Amino acid sequence: MLTLIDLRDKSSILLYKKLLNTEEQEYCETNDVPYYGDDLMFTGENASGDLTFENHRYSKSGVKKYVYKLEH
Repeated sequence: MLTLIDLRDKSSILLYKKLLNTEEQEYCETNDVPYYGDDLMFTGENASGDLTFENHRYSKSGVKKYVYKLEH
């Protein structure tokens, strides 16, 4: 599972719990074919300094995009 680690205080956040809906979270935790996981991919940082991610697994239209707002 993709994990964000804050180097300032050494805290960590499982990003799938912040970005995915309940159904998608359950799939990550229970589906083991071919392995457990969230399939989140870090794609960069936007102009506001927030982190951007994509997921190709859950969307019938191709790609779901997510933004995680960092606390500054």
